[in-house]
Amino acid sequence: MASFLKWFKPAETREERARRSRRIFNCILAVFGGGLVGLFGYGVLLIPGVFVSLRAEHAYGEAQGLIYVIERYVDRHAEWPTSWEDLEAFAGSEESEHVRAAWHWASRRRYIVVDYSVKLEALETQSVDEFVAIRSTGPVYSYDYELQRLLETIRRKFEEARRGASLPRQGRSSPTMQPPAPPVGVLRSLV
Repeated sequence: MASFLKWFKPAETREERARRSRRIFNCILAVFGGGLVGLFGYGVLLIPGVFVSLRAEHAYGEAQGLIYVIERYVDRHAEWPTSWEDLEAFAGSEESEHVRAAWHWASRRRYIVVDYSVKLEALETQSVDEFVAIRSTGPVYSYDYELQRLLETIRRKFEEARRGASLPRQGRSSPTMQPPAPPVGVLRSLV
């Protein structure tokens, strides 16, 4: 403490005053310089985590939208889609704005991988933990809730088939599974 206070006592010579001023300036510079280096280091450590988090969030949004489209596809056709083109065509033909609206299929292909060779029968008994027909190519937040909904739709379709409705084997659709046509003269936006 005594050495600190000696800086503030009146200096006897011009040389001592200059030396004291340089010490104070060097101390202030060291504090600010250390702070800047610390902030830069913290930023360097923080930024990659931010980018990974943003990528995971984007991948989650893509997975959520894709699972919704596949869920609607399975509900409508009672079969697993066979390609990206099937899903794109289906999403474009849907009347729901939520399914159709601005899907970014190129981005979706970059973040999400779908196994189109899987059979719907194989998915019926799977749990969310065993499900690998849809997976992310990198970090992603959990989309287990959406997968659970998809698996419930698949099980519901098989339950309907067991109760009497038949699952279409070769065709894309069944007359019993098609939505009713809108009445003549009614606007599509109201249907």
